[in-house]
Amino acid sequence: MSPVQPKLGVIILPNLHRRQFNALSREESIRNGGEGATHQLELKPEGPPCLGELPHVTIASEHSSEGTYGHPGLAVMPNAVEYIIVLDDKSEFLKTKLDAKWTTLIQSAFTQISKDNGTPLGLGCVVCSANDSTVIALHRTYFEIFGTLTPPSIPPADVPRYIRSIYRPWGGTQYVGTEPAQGWNETDERGGPIPWSFDVLETSETMIGRWLERQSAPICPKITIDVVIPSYRVQISLLRTMLDLKPSATCSVEFIVVIDNPLSPSLPLLLKEFKSRPDVHILINTVNVGASASRNRGLWTSTAEWVHFLDDDVLPSPDLLLESERAMRRHPKAAGFVGNVYFPPP
Repeated sequence: MSPVQPKLGVIILPNLHRRQFNALSREESIRNGGEGATHQLELKPEGPPCLGELPHVTIASEHSSEGTYGHPGLAVMPNAVEYIIVLDDKSEFLKTKLDAKWTTLIQSAFTQISKDNGTPLGLGCVVCSANDSTVIALHRTYFEIFGTLTPPSIPPADVPRYIRSIYRPWGGTQYVGTEPAQGWNETDERGGPIPWSFDVLETSETMIGRWLERQSAPICPKITIDVVIPSYRVQISLLRTMLDLKPSATCSVEFIVVIDNPLSPSLPLLLKEFKSRPDVHILINTVNVGASASRNRGLWTSTAEWVHFLDDDVLPSPDLLLESERAMRRHPKAAGFVGNVYFPPP
Protein backbone atom coordinates (compact mmCIF):
# COMPACT_ATOMS: atom_id res chain seq x y z
CA MET A 1 0.00 0.00 0.00
CA SER A 2 1.21 3.51 -0.75
CA PRO A 3 1.56 5.87 2.23
CA VAL A 4 -1.38 8.12 3.01
CA GLN A 5 -0.77 11.65 1.73
CA PRO A 6 -1.08 14.24 4.54
CA LYS A 7 -3.90 16.66 3.85
CA LEU A 8 -3.46 20.35 3.18
CA GLY A 9 -6.11 22.89 4.11
CA VAL A 10 -6.47 26.65 3.77
CA ILE A 11 -7.51 29.40 6.16
CA ILE A 12 -8.64 32.47 4.25
CA LEU A 13 -8.50 35.75 6.14
CA PRO A 14 -10.92 38.37 4.80
CA ASN A 15 -9.13 41.21 3.03
CA LEU A 16 -12.19 43.46 3.02
CA HIS A 17 -12.72 43.38 6.75
CA ARG A 18 -9.29 44.30 8.07
CA ARG A 19 -9.78 45.77 11.51
CA GLN A 20 -7.68 46.65 14.51
CA PHE A 21 -8.12 44.73 17.74
CA ASN A 22 -7.57 45.79 21.32
CA ALA A 23 -4.09 44.89 22.49
CA LEU A 24 -4.12 41.65 24.47
CA SER A 25 -1.24 39.39 25.36
CA ARG A 26 -1.23 35.91 23.87
CA GLU A 27 -1.47 34.21 27.27
CA GLU A 28 -4.40 36.47 28.20
CA SER A 29 -6.01 35.68 24.84
CA ILE A 30 -5.80 31.95 25.43
CA ARG A 31 -6.79 32.21 29.10
CA ASN A 32 -9.83 34.32 28.24
CA GLY A 33 -10.76 32.33 25.17
CA GLY A 34 -9.79 35.14 22.81
CA GLU A 35 -12.32 37.27 20.99
CA GLY A 36 -15.38 35.01 21.14
CA ALA A 37 -14.45 31.85 23.01
CA THR A 38 -16.55 29.62 20.77
CA HIS A 39 -14.42 30.07 17.65
CA GLN A 40 -13.24 26.86 16.06
CA LEU A 41 -11.79 25.64 12.80
CA GLU A 42 -14.06 23.54 10.65
CA LEU A 43 -13.95 21.89 7.25
CA LYS A 44 -16.02 23.27 4.41
CA PRO A 45 -16.70 21.13 1.34
CA GLU A 46 -16.65 24.14 -0.94
CA GLY A 47 -13.79 26.61 -1.40
CA PRO A 48 -11.79 28.58 -3.94
CA PRO A 49 -11.12 26.77 -7.24
CA CYS A 50 -7.42 26.54 -6.39
CA LEU A 51 -8.17 23.97 -3.70
CA GLY A 52 -9.43 21.29 -6.02
CA GLU A 53 -10.37 18.42 -3.74
CA LEU A 54 -8.40 19.81 -0.80
CA PRO A 55 -10.41 20.86 2.27
CA HIS A 56 -11.23 24.51 2.81
CA VAL A 57 -10.71 25.27 6.49
CA THR A 58 -12.65 28.32 7.64
CA ILE A 59 -13.12 30.04 10.96
CA ALA A 60 -16.57 29.76 12.45
CA SER A 61 -17.96 31.63 15.45
CA GLU A 62 -21.34 32.64 16.73
CA HIS A 63 -19.74 35.95 17.71
CA SER A 64 -18.52 36.81 14.19
CA SER A 65 -20.61 39.14 12.09
CA GLU A 66 -21.93 37.68 8.88
CA GLY A 67 -19.36 37.69 6.12
CA THR A 68 -16.35 38.16 8.41
CA TYR A 69 -14.04 35.69 10.06
CA GLY A 70 -12.18 37.85 12.56
CA HIS A 71 -9.56 35.92 14.55
CA PRO A 72 -10.22 32.51 16.08
CA GLY A 73 -10.22 31.97 19.80
CA LEU A 74 -9.50 28.43 20.94
CA ALA A 75 -9.11 26.60 17.65
CA VAL A 76 -9.52 22.92 16.92
CA MET A 77 -7.61 21.55 13.94
CA PRO A 78 -9.68 19.06 11.96
CA ASN A 79 -8.16 15.58 12.23
CA ALA A 80 -8.09 15.27 8.45
CA VAL A 81 -5.73 18.21 8.05
CA GLU A 82 -1.98 18.11 8.74
CA TYR A 83 -0.90 21.39 7.13
CA ILE A 84 -2.65 24.75 6.80
CA ILE A 85 -1.95 27.59 4.35
CA VAL A 86 -2.94 31.02 5.65
CA LEU A 87 -3.81 33.68 3.07
CA ASP A 88 -6.30 36.46 2.49
CA ASP A 89 -9.23 36.41 0.11
CA LYS A 90 -7.61 38.83 -2.34
CA SER A 91 -4.26 37.06 -2.55
CA GLU A 92 -2.89 36.33 -6.02
CA PHE A 93 -1.85 33.01 -4.51
CA LEU A 94 -5.49 31.92 -4.92
CA LYS A 95 -4.72 31.48 -8.62
CA THR A 96 -2.34 28.68 -7.72
CA LYS A 97 -3.54 25.09 -8.01
CA LEU A 98 -2.92 23.61 -4.55
CA ASP A 99 -2.45 20.00 -5.53
CA ALA A 100 -0.49 17.13 -3.98
CA LYS A 101 2.77 18.70 -5.22
CA TRP A 102 2.36 21.56 -2.75
CA THR A 103 1.67 19.16 0.10
CA THR A 104 4.89 17.31 -0.74
CA LEU A 105 6.90 20.56 -0.91
CA ILE A 106 5.55 21.74 2.43
CA GLN A 107 6.06 18.37 4.09
CA SER A 108 9.68 18.23 2.87
CA ALA A 109 10.32 21.78 4.10
CA PHE A 110 9.10 20.96 7.62
CA THR A 111 11.30 17.86 7.63
CA GLN A 112 14.28 20.05 6.66
CA ILE A 113 13.51 22.57 9.43
CA SER A 114 13.54 19.75 12.00
CA LYS A 115 16.77 18.30 10.59
CA ASP A 116 18.60 21.65 10.46
CA ASN A 117 17.66 22.81 13.95
CA GLY A 118 17.16 19.60 15.93
CA THR A 119 13.58 20.62 16.73
CA PRO A 120 10.48 18.40 16.80
CA LEU A 121 8.79 17.91 13.44
CA GLY A 122 6.21 20.62 12.80
CA LEU A 123 7.86 23.45 14.71
CA GLY A 124 8.19 26.38 12.33
CA CYS A 125 6.54 27.75 9.22
CA VAL A 126 6.97 27.41 5.48
CA VAL A 127 6.81 30.48 3.24
CA CYS A 128 5.19 29.59 -0.09
CA SER A 129 5.53 31.85 -3.12
CA ALA A 130 3.67 31.82 -6.43
CA ASN A 131 1.97 34.33 -8.73
CA ASP A 132 3.97 37.19 -7.21
CA SER A 133 2.40 36.45 -3.84
CA THR A 134 3.71 34.98 -0.59
CA VAL A 135 1.74 33.02 2.02
CA ILE A 136 2.49 31.03 5.17
CA ALA A 137 2.02 27.27 5.70
CA LEU A 138 1.69 25.85 9.23
CA HIS A 139 1.78 22.38 10.73
CA ARG A 140 -0.94 21.33 13.17
CA THR A 141 1.77 21.62 15.87
CA TYR A 142 1.24 25.40 15.71
CA PHE A 143 -2.26 25.00 17.13
CA GLU A 144 -1.00 22.57 19.78
CA ILE A 145 1.31 25.32 21.01
CA PHE A 146 -0.97 28.34 20.78
CA GLY A 147 -4.52 27.06 20.47
CA THR A 148 -5.36 30.01 18.21
CA LEU A 149 -4.24 31.39 14.88
CA THR A 150 -3.12 34.73 16.35
CA PRO A 151 -3.89 36.91 19.37
CA PRO A 152 -6.56 39.58 18.87
CA SER A 153 -3.97 42.35 18.56
CA ILE A 154 -2.64 41.04 15.22
CA PRO A 155 -4.43 42.54 12.19
CA PRO A 156 -4.87 40.12 9.26
CA ALA A 157 -2.33 41.99 7.14
CA ASP A 158 0.38 41.27 9.74
CA VAL A 159 -0.35 37.56 10.26
CA PRO A 160 2.36 36.16 7.91
CA ARG A 161 5.06 38.44 9.26
CA TYR A 162 4.06 37.78 12.86
CA ILE A 163 4.29 34.01 12.34
CA ARG A 164 7.71 34.32 10.68
CA SER A 165 8.89 36.46 13.60
CA ILE A 166 7.87 34.11 16.41
CA TYR A 167 9.80 31.19 14.86
CA ARG A 168 12.90 33.20 14.02
CA PRO A 169 14.85 32.43 17.26
CA TRP A 170 14.62 28.72 16.39
CA GLY A 171 15.54 29.03 12.71
CA GLY A 172 12.07 27.77 11.95
CA THR A 173 11.42 29.09 8.44
CA GLN A 174 11.86 27.42 5.06
CA TYR A 175 10.96 28.77 1.60
CA VAL A 176 9.30 26.87 -1.23
CA GLY A 177 7.45 27.79 -4.39
CA THR A 178 7.71 28.77 -8.01
CA GLU A 179 9.39 32.13 -7.36
CA PRO A 180 12.37 33.33 -5.29
CA ALA A 181 11.70 34.09 -1.64
CA GLN A 182 11.54 37.75 -0.73
CA GLY A 183 11.81 39.98 2.29
CA TRP A 184 9.03 42.40 3.11
CA ASN A 185 9.79 45.16 0.62
CA GLU A 186 7.34 48.00 1.03
CA THR A 187 6.78 51.66 0.30
CA ASP A 188 4.07 52.36 2.87
CA GLU A 189 5.17 53.93 6.13
CA ARG A 190 4.02 53.10 9.62
CA GLY A 191 3.60 55.96 12.04
CA GLY A 192 5.38 54.15 14.88
CA PRO A 193 6.57 50.76 16.13
CA ILE A 194 4.69 47.57 15.30
CA PRO A 195 2.45 47.16 18.38
CA TRP A 196 2.84 43.39 18.58
CA SER A 197 6.65 43.46 18.29
CA PHE A 198 7.09 43.85 22.04
CA ASP A 199 5.06 42.01 24.73
CA VAL A 200 2.94 39.94 22.34
CA LEU A 201 5.96 38.68 20.41
CA GLU A 202 7.92 37.98 23.59
CA THR A 203 5.00 36.03 25.08
CA SER A 204 4.67 33.97 21.90
CA GLU A 205 8.36 33.09 21.88
CA THR A 206 8.14 32.14 25.56
CA MET A 207 5.27 29.79 24.79
CA ILE A 208 7.32 28.07 22.09
CA GLY A 209 10.17 27.62 24.59
CA ARG A 210 7.82 26.09 27.16
CA TRP A 211 6.35 23.77 24.55
CA LEU A 212 9.85 22.59 23.62
CA GLU A 213 10.57 21.88 27.28
CA ARG A 214 7.40 19.79 27.52
CA GLN A 215 8.62 17.82 24.49
CA SER A 216 11.92 17.20 26.31
CA ALA A 217 13.62 19.20 23.58
CA PRO A 218 14.89 22.36 25.29
CA ILE A 219 16.77 24.27 22.62
CA CYS A 220 18.57 27.55 23.27
CA PRO A 221 17.02 30.22 21.04
CA LYS A 222 19.21 32.24 18.74
CA ILE A 223 19.91 35.91 19.33
CA THR A 224 18.02 37.95 16.76
CA ILE A 225 19.55 41.10 15.26
CA ASP A 226 18.18 43.46 12.65
CA VAL A 227 20.83 45.60 10.93
CA VAL A 228 19.24 48.94 9.98
CA ILE A 229 20.94 50.89 7.18
CA PRO A 230 19.50 54.28 6.18
CA SER A 231 20.76 55.14 2.70
CA TYR A 232 20.52 58.26 0.58
CA ARG A 233 23.57 57.57 -1.60
CA VAL A 234 22.55 53.98 -2.47
CA GLN A 235 26.13 53.00 -3.25
CA ILE A 236 25.75 49.39 -4.29
CA SER A 237 29.35 48.36 -3.61
CA LEU A 238 29.24 49.53 0.02
CA LEU A 239 25.74 48.19 0.63
CA ARG A 240 26.79 44.84 -0.84
CA THR A 241 29.64 44.61 1.68
CA MET A 242 27.23 45.24 4.55
CA LEU A 243 24.62 42.80 3.27
CA ASP A 244 27.29 40.12 2.88
CA LEU A 245 28.12 40.18 6.61
CA LYS A 246 27.74 36.70 8.13
CA PRO A 247 26.50 35.85 11.63
CA SER A 248 27.30 32.75 13.64
CA ALA A 249 25.05 29.69 13.68
CA THR A 250 23.61 30.86 17.01
CA CYS A 251 22.45 34.23 15.69
CA SER A 252 19.66 35.19 13.28
CA VAL A 253 20.41 38.38 11.35
CA GLU A 254 18.21 40.29 8.91
CA PHE A 255 18.90 43.57 7.15
CA ILE A 256 16.56 46.54 6.86
CA VAL A 257 17.71 49.01 4.20
CA VAL A 258 15.76 52.28 4.31
CA ILE A 259 16.12 54.14 1.01
CA ASP A 260 15.85 57.87 1.63
CA ASN A 261 16.15 58.84 -2.03
CA PRO A 262 13.27 57.28 -3.96
CA LEU A 263 14.64 58.78 -7.21
CA SER A 264 18.08 57.21 -6.89
CA PRO A 265 19.23 55.76 -10.23
CA SER A 266 20.84 52.90 -8.30
CA LEU A 267 17.56 51.74 -6.77
CA PRO A 268 16.56 49.36 -9.62
CA LEU A 269 19.94 47.63 -9.41
CA LEU A 270 19.64 47.28 -5.63
CA LEU A 271 16.19 45.72 -5.95
CA LYS A 272 17.32 43.40 -8.72
CA GLU A 273 20.27 42.11 -6.72
CA PHE A 274 18.76 41.83 -3.24
CA LYS A 275 14.97 41.72 -3.48
CA SER A 276 14.96 37.93 -3.70
CA ARG A 277 16.87 37.52 -0.43
CA PRO A 278 14.37 36.80 2.38
CA ASP A 279 16.77 38.25 4.98
CA VAL A 280 16.96 41.63 3.21
CA HIS A 281 14.06 44.05 3.58
CA ILE A 282 14.10 47.17 1.43
CA LEU A 283 11.93 50.09 2.55
CA ILE A 284 11.59 53.10 0.27
CA ASN A 285 10.69 56.50 1.69
CA THR A 286 8.25 58.36 -0.53
CA VAL A 287 10.26 61.57 0.03
CA ASN A 288 13.63 62.46 1.51
CA VAL A 289 13.17 62.67 5.29
CA GLY A 290 16.78 62.53 6.52
CA ALA A 291 18.95 59.94 8.22
CA SER A 292 17.38 60.20 11.69
CA ALA A 293 13.81 59.68 10.47
CA SER A 294 14.99 56.83 8.26
CA ARG A 295 16.71 55.15 11.21
CA ASN A 296 13.49 55.49 13.18
CA ARG A 297 11.53 53.87 10.38
CA GLY A 298 13.94 50.95 10.32
CA LEU A 299 13.72 50.65 14.10
CA TRP A 300 9.91 50.76 14.03
CA THR A 301 9.69 47.96 11.50
CA SER A 302 12.15 45.68 13.30
CA THR A 303 10.95 42.65 15.25
CA ALA A 304 14.39 41.51 16.45
CA GLU A 305 15.67 41.48 20.01
CA TRP A 306 18.55 43.78 19.03
CA VAL A 307 18.94 46.48 16.37
CA HIS A 308 22.38 47.28 14.92
CA PHE A 309 22.64 50.64 13.13
CA LEU A 310 25.08 51.15 10.26
CA ASP A 311 25.55 54.23 8.08
CA ASP A 312 25.64 53.66 4.33
CA ASP A 313 29.20 55.01 3.90
CA VAL A 314 31.04 52.67 6.27
CA LEU A 315 33.15 49.63 5.46
CA PRO A 316 32.35 47.16 8.27
CA SER A 317 34.81 44.64 9.62
CA PRO A 318 33.97 41.12 8.36
CA ASP A 319 33.58 39.88 11.95
CA LEU A 320 31.27 42.74 12.99
CA LEU A 321 28.24 40.53 13.63
CA LEU A 322 30.30 37.89 15.44
CA GLU A 323 31.77 40.48 17.80
CA SER A 324 28.35 42.09 18.30
CA GLU A 325 26.86 38.75 19.32
CA ARG A 326 29.70 38.13 21.78
CA ALA A 327 29.05 41.49 23.43
CA MET A 328 25.31 40.83 23.62
CA ARG A 329 25.82 37.43 25.22
CA ARG A 330 28.32 38.82 27.73
CA HIS A 331 26.00 41.68 28.68
CA PRO A 332 22.41 40.57 27.96
CA LYS A 333 20.93 43.28 30.19
CA ALA A 334 22.81 46.14 28.52
CA ALA A 335 20.73 48.91 26.99
CA GLY A 336 23.07 49.11 24.00
CA PHE A 337 26.63 49.17 22.71
CA VAL A 338 28.83 51.66 20.88
CA GLY A 339 31.51 50.50 18.47
CA ASN A 340 34.65 52.19 17.17
CA VAL A 341 34.78 53.87 13.79
CA TYR A 342 38.17 54.27 12.14
CA PHE A 343 38.62 57.10 9.66
CA PRO A 344 41.07 56.82 6.76
CA PRO A 345 44.21 58.95 7.02
CA PRO A 346 43.95 62.42 5.45
